Amino acid sequence: MNRFDSGNSIISTFCSKSRDFAASQGAITSEFFPLYKGKDRLKEITARVYFNSFILDFVYSISSFGSVGPKSILDCRIWLEKNEEHLCFSLYDLMFLIDQNNFKCYFFPFIETPKKMNRCFEALAEDLRLFIPRITEIAQNEEQSQLAYNVLKTDIETVFDKNMFKPDNDLDQDTADYVFATSLNRYYEWVKLRLASKCYAEFLDGNYVKSIQRCEKYKTRLAYEDRLLAFMKSLPEGGKYDAVAPDLNTLRDGLKIQTGASELPAFFAAWFLLALPLTLIFLGLYYLFLFISSGNAEYSTGLALYNALYVFLPAIITAIALSYFIRRRIYKFIYRKKLQKMLDYDAIMNTQSESKFMKGFAYIILIGSLIFTPLLAHTDIAFYTYEFVDNSAFFSLKGDSYSYDQIESVWRIEGSYNALGDWVDYPFYVFLMKDGTIMDQLELMEYSDIEKNLLPILQKRGLTIHKAKTEDDIRQTKN
Repeated sequence: MNRFDSGNSIISTFCSKSRDFAASQGAITSEFFPLYKGKDRLKEITARVYFNSFILDFVYSISSFGSVGPKSILDCRIWLEKNEEHLCFSLYDLMFLIDQNNFKCYFFPFIETPKKMNRCFEALAEDLRLFIPRITEIAQNEEQSQLAYNVLKTDIETVFDKNMFKPDNDLDQDTADYVFATSLNRYYEWVKLRLASKCYAEFLDGNYVKSIQRCEKYKTRLAYEDRLLAFMKSLPEGGKYDAVAPDLNTLRDGLKIQTGASELPAFFAAWFLLALPLTLIFLGLYYLFLFISSGNAEYSTGLALYNALYVFLPAIITAIALSYFIRRRIYKFIYRKKLQKMLDYDAIMNTQSESKFMKGFAYIILIGSLIFTPLLAHTDIAFYTYEFVDNSAFFSLKGDSYSYDQIESVWRIEGSYNALGDWVDYPFYVFLMKDGTIMDQLELMEYSDIEKNLLPILQKRGLTIHKAKTEDDIRQTKN
């Protein structure tokens, strides 16, 4: 057992099946090539089998294109020229030379168990055993081999980069080789996305009308996709083509898991379980910070629960981030009949890189929420013995202080006219300052709270309460 397959039973099965295949086909030799992302995160492992005329790679990829691409993928690559360093073929690329009537599935993403890996590998190997003589002929026939390369290059130039094979004279050879290899690798990753698309999934499910519609929307298509599109259109109404055994259609179930359709109940359950206690925690923090900033005030608008409940926002966001870490416990209650299946999918979907990202994301969200909460508590209007401090400007670090002597009078406004000219009967209070300005920040308070908690404080300061229909009436009175 190799260092890279210890501890992972899916990879161990892949390695074992690869060795058995090489031995059964009389290959010259075989070896494994692990590809790491970073120091110790395995991204891909290749089982390379050497034949006299060509090289066959079985490839198991942990993921493709990060969180958006397929995970746990089994496919194969064929090198017609042993000295070729970059251009390799999938079975789809060569099928027009092997068997033009073959549209079977040779791409197996979202393999969630060693048992599934065993069956998918055997399905792939079964046909490869039949294809090896024909692949040998293609590799040994210079004309057919060149035709295969020409079609592959045309595909790459058509759907990916029209300048891929044009030399860049501005780069030195080493740099040009690196750029070419990197771009070509991106193309092969892009092909995996295409094979893991809903278009191909509809074909495998036998939903040919939907698959045709999706395929026709592609601005550019691979040569194989053109052939597949023509094949689907040629099928008689009600006709079926067995592209893959139902229990080996890994793309169907995998896409449901990846898009979250199967996990939504668990997600909402986790969110609900965390949101309620987190709201209480952030509410406690809110009042703690409010006491620190305005604890000496006779009254603060921040005390009202309707102002404090804005902490629900950081609580919800934090609950979303933290729900990732309790998902497995939720599975036990939501998916009792298919618990092991969900746990198996979880293991391949949430790889080490995803877990590391989510930990970092959760830290950022938690820190942001802890910063947001004290700032939110500092958006009140605090009334002290000799002054009041207006912090109502959102996230104001230092509010504006006013003495009660700066207030000329307090006014009760009956309502206002909206943009359509309709009267809105909604009473509120404002301050008329001695400089003629009107402060309407008291709209942050409920009318009943003002009358119960604030008016007694203002009346003790000798301020009189007046009534007006609109704010404009106050200005006219002042003039």
